Amino acid sequence: ASKPSRLHKINRTNVTPGIGRVNVSRISLGTSGGYMWSVIFLTAVGNVGTVDSGKLTATNLLSGMGSSLSIKTVTEGNSIGGYFTLSFLGSKTRPLNHDVSDNDLQVVFLEDIPSIQTAHVIRNDQLNRC
Repeated sequence: ASKPSRLHKINRTNVTPGIGRVNVSRISLGTSGGYMWSVIFLTAVGNVGTVDSGKLTATNLLSGMGSSLSIKTVTEGNSIGGYFTLSFLGSKTRPLNHDVSDNDLQVVFLEDIPSIQTAHVIRNDQLNRC
């Protein structure tokens, strides 16, 4: 009788600059010692592994009968675009581009929202991709 498959989860942060958080899971495939790995990009913007982010590659160092390695996209990623506004205490900003810089957003806060006297804005996307 074969053993039931076991799922092992490992969470990593900033595995590769520009990728962000990923969820890595490993499923045991029967009693032969084989595994199927799944990598889900949780915070990446756009389609990881396409022209926008650089092609995903893997090096096959597996040995043994029937060993193989493949990369398969199960669900396409997302992209962000368009404009947004922010409201605070009855005042509203002008429309802002989705990738407004931290410096520009700080200026908009100070100019468009009279009740804000000082503002400090920091982006958490160092590659300015969203």
